[in-house]
Amino acid sequence: MERPTVAYYLSIVGGSFEVLAGITNAFQPRLYYPFYAIYGVEGGSIIFSLLIAVPGLVILFLSQRVFSSHKIRRISAIVVIGMSVVSLWGVLESGVFLIQGLLLPGPYLSFAGGVLGLLWRPSVVESTV
Repeated sequence: MERPTVAYYLSIVGGSFEVLAGITNAFQPRLYYPFYAIYGVEGGSIIFSLLIAVPGLVILFLSQRVFSSHKIRRISAIVVIGMSVVSLWGVLESGVFLIQGLLLPGPYLSFAGGVLGLLWRPSVVESTV
């Protein structure tokens, strides 16, 4: 049985980068600015961390479904595309710093994996009988 392996691996790597970006974004104010919470923007950082990490976890789960199940592959791929857009919005609104610059490709990779999973078709083998 053929499976969309490229879409699967792109989504897995992208979702992993998104989860890591969400975790580092949660600790980013404490790492760069020790008095960051005084100015009242600590809550915004946690909200954007959730906007990055939760879609990343959803993408990790749904990429398994894109890879394993043929019946729900298209729906899962569409949700992966939507979650990568939400995660990209969270990454760009949170202000990606130097450490997270390496984790920025996550939403782009998961978006590409979702599109490839949506467009993937198994090859047709002609039999000569």
